Amino acid sequence: MIVHPSGDLNFQVIDKAYYPTRRFVVKLEDKTCDCGYWEIAGLPCSHAMASIGYARHETEKYIPFCFTKQAYINTYSVMFSPIPDERTWKRGERPLIDPTIVQKKIGRPKKCRKKVATEPKKRSKKFFVNCSVCGGSNHNLRSCPLRNTAMTDRLPSGPGEGSSAGSKKRKTASTAGTNKTKGRAIGVSLSPGEGSSAGSKKGKLEVLLDQTEKKVELGRAVDVSLSQVNQSQNPSQASAVTDVLY
Repeated sequence: MIVHPSGDLNFQVIDKAYYPTRRFVVKLEDKTCDCGYWEIAGLPCSHAMASIGYARHETEKYIPFCFTKQAYINTYSVMFSPIPDERTWKRGERPLIDPTIVQKKIGRPKKCRKKVATEPKKRSKKFFVNCSVCGGSNHNLRSCPLRNTAMTDRLPSGPGEGSSAGSKKRKTASTAGTNKTKGRAIGVSLSPGEGSSAGSKKGKLEVLLDQTEKKVELGRAVDVSLSQVNQSQNPSQASAVTDVLY
C-alpha cells in the first residue's frame, strides 16, 4: 500500500491488492475509511493501520475499550446465576405459535429464474430475404415490383418473327418453359373459372410459361413452312401456306 498524507490526520491510501488499483480516504480523527470496515467492525482496517503506522501513532488509541483485556475480565467478574432445566420452566398464558403451514402449489414447479426489471432482453436472430428477380432485400419473388416487367422481357414479341434476336428470346423462353413446365398441357387460358390455382399468382406464372411454350412451337412451325416454300420458289403456294397458318 502507498500512503499519501493530505492534511491533518487525513490520508489517501492506494491499495494495489485490487485490480485495477483503488484509492481510499482515511480520516483518523473521525475513525472512518472509504472501505467501510472500520465503521462496521469497530476495528481499524488495513488502510487505517497503514495510515496509523505512517503517522507513527499508537495503535491502542484507535481500538475500542470493548476489545481490550480489561473489558473481558470485567465481563466475567460478576457471578452468573444458574439456569434451570427447560422442563421446569413456567408456561406462559398465551398459546404457542405454530409453524407456518407450507402448501405445495398446483402444477409443475418453475425452473426458470425470475428476471430483474432492468435486465436486458435477449436479441432475436434476424434473417434477411433476397429477391431472385431484382436482387433486392426485404422482399421475395411474389412481392417484387419488377416481377411483371421481368416476365414480359422473357416473352417473344410475335410468332412470325424470323430475326436472330427474336429467335434468341424464343429459345430462352422455350428452355425456361420446358424445364419448369415439362409434361403439362399447352392450351391453358387465364380465365378465373378454370382451376383453383389460376386465380393465384403461382397459377398465373404457370399459365404464362405454358402460353410461351405454345407460341414458341407455333413460331418454329411457321419458320419451317416458310423456308420450305421459299425453296420451292412458288409464290401461290407460299400465300396459301401463310393463309392456313395465320
